[in-house]
Amino acid sequence: MRPTHKIVPCQSGFSLLEVLISLVVLSVGLLGIAGLETAGMRMTYNGSVWSAAAISAQNMVDKMRANPGCINNGATITSCTSTGGVIGGNYDAVTAAPSGTIPTCSSACTSSDVATLDKSNWYSTLSTNLPSGTGSVMCVTPNYCDQANYVSQAVYVITICWDDGISGAPAAGCGSTVNSGTVIYTSPADSTYQVTVLPALP
Repeated sequence: MRPTHKIVPCQSGFSLLEVLISLVVLSVGLLGIAGLETAGMRMTYNGSVWSAAAISAQNMVDKMRANPGCINNGATITSCTSTGGVIGGNYDAVTAAPSGTIPTCSSACTSSDVATLDKSNWYSTLSTNLPSGTGSVMCVTPNYCDQANYVSQAVYVITICWDDGISGAPAAGCGSTVNSGTVIYTSPADSTYQVTVLPALP
């Protein structure tokens, strides 16, 4: 009688090598997802910073339009010489927060006082809402900047800069050089917001 031989069935399932390969593929996929999450968070943050810069620029435009000048003790005077505000040139060449005593305007204020308070509040907002935020307000039409008869033609450029986390803090009062009607700034374009306006409406 012939001896019988047991037939051992072939083993099935994953080998250690297959498991390791699967882990590597899974790890690469997870790293890609993590990268997308990081990029998404970065874009969301950048969008919020840009929105804050745009709101701050519009805030200054509104302040300027609310204070054209010719204001004395809170009353708007229909005919007057330059007494401050936009007509008086109080918003031209603004590159830093005003120093000294800041008027509270809790009672009557001149348009010059209002402009000083506006600039102080604006720079405070920039430093609070933007990382190392700073900015400038420059009139690029010198023949019209502080001329009562032509102030409605005065063109102003508002520039706002901040630290993008790569290039470092921008220079104080970024955008303080005017060249042929253009305001020059040295901070990166990705962390600079600029708007051109006619703040004194006719």
